[in-house]
Amino acid sequence: MDTSGITLQQHRALSGEISCTVFDANVRVPDTTRVSEVDGGWKVIVDALAGERITMGNNAAELTASSTTSWPASARTRRRSSAPAARPVARCSES
Repeated sequence: MDTSGITLQQHRALSGEISCTVFDANVRVPDTTRVSEVDGGWKVIVDALAGERITMGNNAAELTASSTTSWPASARTRRRSSAPAARPVARCSES
């Protein structure tokens, strides 16, 4: 990231987390630092993002599974009854 033409701008979220926006202007990448063939960067980033999505999905699934196992057994196995969840409220008439 110390290549000429690359600028980083930090942003701090309300939670305190820091993220960065990367700006590039006329950046030349030496052949020794390329990660794929010339003009092949799109495939590299798509593959990386696909891996990230899989990881995030697995993390979310694990969190969901672990949170529902702590529920009481009655909440995990209860079947819906035919009774409505709430009774209808009578409408007020205008006077």
